[in-house]
Amino acid sequence: MTCVVARPGVIITDSLDTGTVKRSGPKAFKRNGYLIGGSGESGPLNILEHVIKWPPFPSVESLTAFVYEHHDTDALDFNRVCLVVATASSVFVLDDSCWYECQEAAIGSGAAYALGYLRAKPKDFNGAV
Repeated sequence: MTCVVARPGVIITDSLDTGTVKRSGPKAFKRNGYLIGGSGESGPLNILEHVIKWPPFPSVESLTAFVYEHHDTDALDFNRVCLVVATASSVFVLDDSCWYECQEAAIGSGAAYALGYLRAKPKDFNGAV
């Protein structure tokens, strides 16, 4: 199970285990002063973390342009991953190659459980497992 939870300024993830493959790094990383978390296939996530240059200021427009610029069905198929970007003031989610903006989000197979927790304890992540 993968679970990546985001609110403005914070991303929390579960372990490195993606089921059949263990990632060599965490499911979240920092670029240009904002946080990025991912679920889905490890190959594209590794490319996104280690190879691709991210936009300096995330917005729905800049992140959409980012997807169109870097989409490659052989190496970096955005249809095989879900992404969440947390800035100090907002959260952006990539789902089915479409970005949207919100104030809290969860991606991965554990997303429904995480969103249930967020709704039950809206002020903090203390006590989350």
